[in-house]
Amino acid sequence: MRLLSIGETLFLLRKTPGFSEQCRRWRGRDFRATFFELFAARLFLAGGFQIHAKPEIMVRGEDYDFTAINGDASINVEVTALTVVKYTERTIWNALNDKRDQVPVDAPAVLICIIPETWLDEAGCDKKLENITSDFFRRQTRRINAVVYVSEKHIDKDGDGSYGMLIFRTLVYFHPNPRIPCPELAFLSDGSLNRTGEALRASSDPFVDGVTLLRATSEFYQWVDQTCRLG
Repeated sequence: MRLLSIGETLFLLRKTPGFSEQCRRWRGRDFRATFFELFAARLFLAGGFQIHAKPEIMVRGEDYDFTAINGDASINVEVTALTVVKYTERTIWNALNDKRDQVPVDAPAVLICIIPETWLDEAGCDKKLENITSDFFRRQTRRINAVVYVSEKHIDKDGDGSYGMLIFRTLVYFHPNPRIPCPELAFLSDGSLNRTGEALRASSDPFVDGVTLLRATSEFYQWVDQTCRLG
């Protein structure tokens, strides 16, 4: 399932202006963190944006992961992948605070925070993230327009590891008064992100109801099927 999600993500991003730079980042960098950078880009691509990425220049405030462009809207995006197994408020607060000045002040910005799957077992995790993010917006920054939390969920259908699913889940929180408003970010809350997660879940598991329709309409799987037919 992991290989399928990586393959589909790379395939969908192959025509974007930042693709060569994103491929370069796979070499010599943490695999999980790099995958989620590309996965974040895929979410914006699904929202109608083109993705632009550039090599790092080691200047804080200029080394964010990519820029998403849609018409006149240009949004800088920074992705951070947390690895601490146990949820703590301090871990989230430190991550948000550390990344808030990674993006320039002169354009809308989104921070995408990947949280470990083990955090989902924490009672009231969603509400805790909401409270911390609200506090972060109020006390620390106006340059971040939205924070998006992404988590994986592996589902063992039969309990023996022989059959399951991989779901990508998102939680989106908007700044109530950002420095630079950006109406184009409305797609973050219209269901697009979770629809992407559902597509990944189904395409990663040939036994999920409705997968035939998803396969038939997925450019990635059409290409795979055509390649197989050609031998």
